[in-house]
Amino acid sequence: MTTGVQRLGILAGGGNLPREVAEHAAASGYDVHIVGIDGEVDADFSDFAFTPVNWGAIGKMVSSFKSRGISDLVIVGSVTRPDLKGIKPDLGFFRSLPRIFKIIAAGGDDSVLRKVIGFFESHGFRVRGVADVAPNLLIGKGPFADQHAAPEDLRDIALGFDLIRRLGHFDVGQGVVVNNQTIEAIEGAEGTDRMLQRVAHLRVTKFAKSQNGVLVKRPKPGQELRVDLPTIGPETVVLATRAGLAGIAVLENATIAAQRDELIANANDSELFIEGCEDSQETEDSKEPFIGELSFVQLGSVKMSRRDDNDLRQAVGVLEAIAPYEIGGAVAVARNHVLAIEVGEGLEAFMERVKSLRQWGGRLGGDRVGMAIFGSSAPYGTKLVSVAHESGLAGVIVASDGLSKQDWSTAIVNANNRNLFIGALTVASRAS
Repeated sequence: MTTGVQRLGILAGGGNLPREVAEHAAASGYDVHIVGIDGEVDADFSDFAFTPVNWGAIGKMVSSFKSRGISDLVIVGSVTRPDLKGIKPDLGFFRSLPRIFKIIAAGGDDSVLRKVIGFFESHGFRVRGVADVAPNLLIGKGPFADQHAAPEDLRDIALGFDLIRRLGHFDVGQGVVVNNQTIEAIEGAEGTDRMLQRVAHLRVTKFAKSQNGVLVKRPKPGQELRVDLPTIGPETVVLATRAGLAGIAVLENATIAAQRDELIANANDSELFIEGCEDSQETEDSKEPFIGELSFVQLGSVKMSRRDDNDLRQAVGVLEAIAPYEIGGAVAVARNHVLAIEVGEGLEAFMERVKSLRQWGGRLGGDRVGMAIFGSSAPYGTKLVSVAHESGLAGVIVASDGLSKQDWSTAIVNANNRNLFIGALTVASRAS
């Protein structure tokens, strides 16, 4: 229990979690003031000091906390990736423009969040994590509800932890679904809920229906835990049940249980286990996957930019990281942010999914950014180019061995007409 009265600011996004954090902090003796982001915050804060702000009201965010003598700040709640066209900037926004553009240009979620923390720290705030002010919200070691993970589930959990560790170098993959030592899905920019919906659909259309498999969630290595702890809640259980999973596994003391009572009740009603697990390989050196020498052949008339080259190396790194698991036919990357990894859904469905995703800030200045790279064979070349164009990507790349399986001449013409680059790629092996 905290002695005396300490002031705590909460910058709140969507969901009920910001309110839970506020309640726990208030019960521990904090004087809490909440600043909620318009269009994101949806919890009832009528019994707390509360100030609504627009995404662009940077000055108001800062002044609302400072005027109340707040130096400690928690950033919590779900947010959508803001599009700069929809904000209403104040003077503080314009004064902070250089930093804001650096935040948006950072690419992946973890890079963005680190810069967000740096921004508030530059204004004199100490950014604290949910674990600091509301540790009771974390899931500890062992079963969290009535059901227990079976030995085969524990093997799947270990595999899921291993994959997330490998993907952590690329700031992607906070959640995966593993079933009988097979990876069925990897979470991309769409988040856990939509990944589970995808699994439910795939189990009806492609995979065998079952009540097996585990949703595995854990922080990525090096993840900024003050603002990005993994979270599960009652809806996670509902979606996991619809997907036919046997349970949910999280890294012990590193995952938040939102709406705890309802979460446990849903798990018990569905006979679904929730378990906090130790990662036995956590202390091992998780080396960045080897990326061999890239040999890129431009197929169309549009050239890749230097920024595209950075995205290419990021995409190849992801494909190299998942290669040992014999999964994944494609990956989409934009501004160093991994949008999606294809696992079992098929390339057309994958590209349709990419259409609904975007990196932080959308397409700045209308520029096309990012690419889809197809790691083995890529049929439907013309279709994939068309969807890439609709998705706002700058181009598509296919592995060289995929070219023999499809005449890409029409696709190349299509790419030229749409001002997209298109190319073929080989990656030198480690032995070479």
